[in-house]
Amino acid sequence: MTETISLFDSLFATARRQATCQQIRLALATLSRLANLPSLTSSQSEQVNAMQGELLLKRRKYRSARRRLVAAARLSPTSARYFYLLGLACRHDPEGDLDRASRYFARCLRLAPTHARCLSESGLLAITMGESDRGIEMLRRAIELEPDSAPAIVRLCRGLRQAGQPDEALRQTRLSQFRHPRCPALQRLSAELRLDRLRCRQEIDASEQEDPGPVMLPFFRVVASDIPAPYRQDDAEPARGPHLMRMHQRRSWRKAP
Repeated sequence: MTETISLFDSLFATARRQATCQQIRLALATLSRLANLPSLTSSQSEQVNAMQGELLLKRRKYRSARRRLVAAARLSPTSARYFYLLGLACRHDPEGDLDRASRYFARCLRLAPTHARCLSESGLLAITMGESDRGIEMLRRAIELEPDSAPAIVRLCRGLRQAGQPDEALRQTRLSQFRHPRCPALQRLSAELRLDRLRCRQEIDASEQEDPGPVMLPFFRVVASDIPAPYRQDDAEPARGPHLMRMHQRRSWRKAP
């Protein structure tokens, strides 16, 4: 018995391979061909819209990504991942609605309460919207679900920093560096927190010091332009007469004296 592969499966596998190789433009073109195929089933249409939404979200085309993800969520209303991606598209869009993003995250958590990434993103969003205590609690819950996840720890430290707790964020970063000593995100975050602390101390020291006014440098001396330059005795006198000796020409017998 011979196995045959359908045109949809072939094109979808090609689009997935192109997306894996970071050829997002080619993958989107392949998915557009797939979307135009006649007689697609609801499952196939859901897969196409979901993949298009994820790729458009990577390219920061948030409005188009939301349109595709909404179409996929209508075909599969019990998928928590689609609502999580919709929340990301609304949150990171400069023209997006943060309240809508919060509702999408809440719906994702109702469908999947142990979605650690959604808990982290929802916690950061809550801190941005002014609910610092609830946001930090959600960030800590995400770390409880994934204690060895360096990205979750980075989100917690960034949330603490954003909530006005830089010392606690620096302490959590230092504790996490023992478990992840070579994590570049933690190293970068630790450097940023130390730099913020140093900058804050410099601002406090500058505000406590009084303004001493203008300071004259000790080696600076004001000289009026109308005062003549003093005459130095050891100056060399100008040479008188020509500097070279005049050579006497030899008289030739051909010339008259």
